[in-house]
Amino acid sequence: MVNEAVARYIDRRAAEVGADLERALESVKALRAQHPNFESAIAQFVEAEATLGGGDPVEGKVTTSPVGPAERIVHELLGG
Repeated sequence: MVNEAVARYIDRRAAEVGADLERALESVKALRAQHPNFESAIAQFVEAEATLGGGDPVEGKVTTSPVGPAERIVHELLGG
């Protein structure tokens, strides 16, 4: 009975998390459609990081930041 209850719980949570991931993916797709130069923005960021990033005081150091929605979903999927 415990195994069945756990299996039902996992199925229910997987469906909930899957719906959250689907909504997040749709949001990303919509944002990308609104900004056709998305690839250009990435290229500009990479160029700036390569050119100006040498004096970054936190380069190579572990930092913490607030967990965003996608990272939170991944953590939930991994059980922690």
